[in-house]
Amino acid sequence: MRNRAGAAVVGLVCAAAVFGWQCLTVRYNYQGNWSALFCTGSKFGTPPLEEFRATYVFPASFGYDGQFYRYIAHDPFLERGLWKNVDAPRIRYRRILAPGLAYLGGLGRPGAIDAAYLVVILGFVFLGGYWASRYASALGRHPGWGLAFLLTPAVLVAADRMTVDVALAALCCGWVLYWGEKAAPRVAGYAVLAAVPLVRETGLLLNLASGVVLALRRKWRESLIWAAAILPCAGWYAFVSARTQPAGGWWSFVLQVPLAGFFRRALHPLVYPPGTPLPWFFVALDYAALAGIALALVLGIRLWLRRRDGAVEIAALLFCLLAIQTGSADVWSEAFAFGRVFSPLLMLLAMRGLATRRMLLALPLALVTLRVGAQFGGQVIGVVRGL
Repeated sequence: MRNRAGAAVVGLVCAAAVFGWQCLTVRYNYQGNWSALFCTGSKFGTPPLEEFRATYVFPASFGYDGQFYRYIAHDPFLERGLWKNVDAPRIRYRRILAPGLAYLGGLGRPGAIDAAYLVVILGFVFLGGYWASRYASALGRHPGWGLAFLLTPAVLVAADRMTVDVALAALCCGWVLYWGEKAAPRVAGYAVLAAVPLVRETGLLLNLASGVVLALRRKWRESLIWAAAILPCAGWYAFVSARTQPAGGWWSFVLQVPLAGFFRRALHPLVYPPGTPLPWFFVALDYAALAGIALALVLGIRLWLRRRDGAVEIAALLFCLLAIQTGSADVWSEAFAFGRVFSPLLMLLAMRGLATRRMLLALPLALVTLRVGAQFGGQVIGVVRGL
C-alpha cells in the first residue's frame, strides 16, 4: 500500500508539472487563450460553430493533430458534421479513447468539452507517472524514477499540442507493470489491453505481444481470453468504417521499402525558415534524434534475440518492425512526429534498462527527447520575459 501511495504522489507531481507549464505558456505566450494548446492552423480553419469562435489560430499554418482530436471530442459519433474538418476521419476517429473520455467528462456539453479534454490528458500523465513509479518500486528501485515519464516525447508533445499519444505511453507503462507482475490484477491488466488499441492502432502491438507470449507458453485458453480484449476495439472500428470513407489499405504499409522513411529523412534534413536562430544546432539535434531511433532499433532487436519469450522483448521487437516498415512522410517529418509515434519503443527499452541496470537502453529515449525538448525554447523565452 505504501508503494501505491508513493506512486500516486509521483503521478500527481507529473500531472502538476505539465499543468504548471501549460498555465505559464498559455498566460505569457497565448494571451490566456487555452485553445492555443490544440494548435489550430489557419489553413484548416475552424468549424462555424459557437464553441470554436474564440479559438486561437496560428496564421499561415496547418496546425497540428490536437485540433482534429478536439473536433472528435465535440462530435464523437459523427452526428454534427465535424468530421469534415478532420484531415483523415477514418484514421482519426479510430483513436477515440482520449476524445471520447473528454466528451463523457464534459457530459456532452460543448462549453465543457475542451476543459475535460485537458483533464483527460493530465489524467493520463498521472497514470503514466503512477505506473512507472510502481514498476520502479517493484524492481526495488526508488519510486522517484517514475518522474522520468515526463521525459517521454509523447508526454512533451501532448503538453504542447494536446495529442493523444500520451495515453498510449501511459498505458504502455501499465502494460509492462501488470504483465511483469506474477500476481497481476486481472481486471487492471485486461482494461489496459482493451484500451490501448482505442488510443491508436499501434496499441494493437501490445495485444499481439501478449497473445504471442501466452501462445509460446502454450496457455491456449488464456490466450483466447486475453485476445477477447480487442472486441471493444473491433466494434468501434466497425462503427467508424461504416460512417467514413476508406483511408488506404493495409497493403500500402506492407509494400513499403524497409527503412525508406528513416533514410528519406536522414538524406533530406529539415530546412528551417529564414530567421530561425541557430539552425545548424537544430539540424544537429534532428540527426541526434534519428540516431536515437536507429540505436533503438538495434537495441530492440538485440534485446529480443537474447530473450525471445519475454513479453517486453517481443513488444519491443514488434515496435521495431513497425518503425522499420513505416514509410509515411508525415511520421518522419520531424522529431515531434516520430518521437511520439515511437515513444512506446523508447519506453520499453528504458524500462527494461531500469530492470537490468543497463542505462544504454535509455539512451535512445534521451536522444529523441533532447530534440523534442529543444522545440520549447521559444516558449521558454516568452515565459521568462513575461515573468
